[in-house]
Amino acid sequence: MVTFPILLGIYLAGFGSKHLILLAFWWVGYFAFFATGLWLRSKFNERYKTPTLVYGSCAGVLGVLVLIFIPHLLRWLPVFLPLVVTTLWCSWRRRDRSFLNNAVTVIAASLMLAVAYDVVPNGTSSWQHVWIATGILTAYFLGTVFYVKTNIRERNRRSWLIASATFHILFTIISFALFYAGLSSLSLVLAWLVATVRSIAVPIYGSRNGWMSAKAIGIPEIFLSIWMTLALI
Repeated sequence: MVTFPILLGIYLAGFGSKHLILLAFWWVGYFAFFATGLWLRSKFNERYKTPTLVYGSCAGVLGVLVLIFIPHLLRWLPVFLPLVVTTLWCSWRRRDRSFLNNAVTVIAASLMLAVAYDVVPNGTSSWQHVWIATGILTAYFLGTVFYVKTNIRERNRRSWLIASATFHILFTIISFALFYAGLSSLSLVLAWLVATVRSIAVPIYGSRNGWMSAKAIGIPEIFLSIWMTLALI
């Protein structure tokens, strides 16, 4: 989630040296965000103070470099600030595993596709393609939130399984509509079909035959993420 959107945005824009600054800022910034979330959740436990300060300082320096070399990206601040504030508030309230926190984190990570494209938007792609790709990746990663919850924290809850299945079926239909309109590929439709089948089959299998571990659930998502990204390319 913190890798594929920004790399896809760089690909669609056409790589430029300024992307290295953005990549460093985004990844170190995510480490800072994660450490800060743990610090807030623990009510300022000393264990998390050092990583928060170190990653935060490094992210601050890299953020200044972004402002110096890519100043027009400042226009994204009003978009990201509410998302960051919301997720830090969730950590403070110990709701870091809530759907709200998961959703705003997914949205922020997926929007980095558009931000990366905005660094040097001179590639062969158009903003239309960029926003479609951003929307599809956002939907996929939101779908993983449903999928993971139906297998771990919300397993055996029929309402969550229905919501997850409905969400995946909806975006399978949307992906087919995009393909029919000539705005996407058949590979994307197939990826969504696979995602939909796994979102239904795995929780049902788990409820009947024993639940899979978080590791077993997560590793296949790496490959499905790669498939989604390549399909959008």
